[in-house]
Order: sequence, then structure tokens, then C-alpha cells
Amino acid sequence: MGGTARSVGSGAKDLDPALRRDGLAFLLLGLAIVIALREWFGLSGIAGNVVHHVAAGVVGVLGVLLPLVLVGMAVRLMRHPERAQANARVSIGLTAVIAAVCGLIHIGLDLPSPGTDFAAVERAGGLLGWLLGTPLTILLSEWGAVPILVLAGLFGILVVTATPVAAVPARLRGAGSWLLGRQAEEADGGEASTEVVAADGGVRGRRDGVACLRPERRIESGSGSPPGNGAGAASGCRAGPPGRPTPGTARPGTGTRGPGRESRGRGPRTNRSRTWRRQVGAG
Repeated sequence: MGGTARSVGSGAKDLDPALRRDGLAFLLLGLAIVIALREWFGLSGIAGNVVHHVAAGVVGVLGVLLPLVLVGMAVRLMRHPERAQANARVSIGLTAVIAAVCGLIHIGLDLPSPGTDFAAVERAGGLLGWLLGTPLTILLSEWGAVPILVLAGLFGILVVTATPVAAVPARLRGAGSWLLGRQAEEADGGEASTEVVAADGGVRGRRDGVACLRPERRIESGSGSPPGNGAGAASGCRAGPPGRPTPGTARPGTGTRGPGRESRGRGPRTNRSRTWRRQVGAG
């Protein structure tokens, strides 16, 4: 028997790490199903009582939410098995949040003791809430214990979301801007902005029906400048649908350089010039 157990243990160590992570995920799914059968559907019998005493005895009333947490962790392990550090960080943050909430619940329900009424402990914050809430309340009273547990819960949320304290204002501003921008976009019915790279190296963007051309470098006149680097391209934007030329901009194959400037091509001869040439020839 001992040799068989040792061979099984060594075989488990030789498994692929990805398979071991999948095994852990399936184990969490199995625990979530068993706990949900007792806490959600009232599984009776000895097995149901044992599951309830383990779940509610540890986290109290939060045992009802424990299947959701286990399923979330299992799904994360299956989808991102390569993110070992991130998975560990999320686990630590969730543990901190759950512990803080258990402590707060236990303080709010008058700190029941497992030595006198274990059922009351299960209906409160469980053993975890008792271990955190009772010592803090004895040492600091409720006025000191509650803020500390709230800070611990907030720290757990920051750990789960990987957000440093210094980045919290920026994250809040970004979330507010995103929400306001999304609401304005839905109200106006506007479409998302697009950005297309032009053939000359510029970036042609379209925002709210305005087409813009932002060349990356300035090309001097007479050096083979691309079409559209006249007055409209100098300003960077032109109103109207993209693709139409703006008055004052050059077109391929035309001699127009801008408003108020004539073409360099030879225009029609006038009668005055013909008369002057005849007089010169006669003289």
C-alpha cells in the first residue's frame, strides 16, 4: 500500500503543470456544486449538514455566495492558466475582502461566540469573522474595529483590480469620462471616430463628419508635393464629407494653386496683343 501511494504521488508530480491547474479548477467547480446543493437547494442528510457546517462555519452567511466565488476562480484558472501571478493576486484580494466583510457582519450581530452558540456564529460572520471582529472590538472598540475592517476590504478591492492608490483618481476620472462619453454618444447617435493612414504618410481622421489630414512632415512647394497640401491641408481639417476637394486646394492635373492665383498655363490670345505684334512686324 505504501509503495502504491508513493507511486501515485510521484506520478502526480510528473503531470503537466497545465493539467494540474485544470485539476484544481475542476476541484473548485466540484466544491461549488456541492456547496450550492446545500446552501441553495437545501440538501438534507449527513452530507448536507457537514457541507453546511464547513461553509457557514468558516464564512458565516457568506456561505451562500461561496459557490459563485469558487466558480469564478475555476473559470479564471481555465481561461488564463498562464497568469499564475495574476491568479494568486486575485485570490489574495478576494480573501481580504471576504475576511473584512465577515468581520463587519460579526461585529454587527453582537459578536456571537462559538463556545456558547455555534449556530449563531454560522448565522453571523463565521469563525473568520469571529477571529477578526472579536479581538479588534476588544482592543479598539467598535469605533476602531469598523474603520480598520473597511480599509482592509478596500485594500482587497485594490489588490483584485491591480490598482495602486495613486492611480485611483485617474481611474475614477477615466471611468466617469467613459460613462459620460458613452451616454453622449448614445444620445446623439454619433458614430465612433475612425482613423485611416493616407498614401502620403499622413493620417486622415474623421470625427463628427469633419475630415482631417495631418501630414507627418511638411513638404515645400515645388518638390513634388502630394495633392491636397494647399490651404485646406495647411489648416489640417476640411468640413464636409471626406474625399471632396476644398476650395483653394490643388487637384492632380490642374494648374490652380489657390484662390486669387491664375494658372501658369498659356491662356487665349487677345486682340490687343495681335495688333501690337502686327505693328512690330510692319516696322
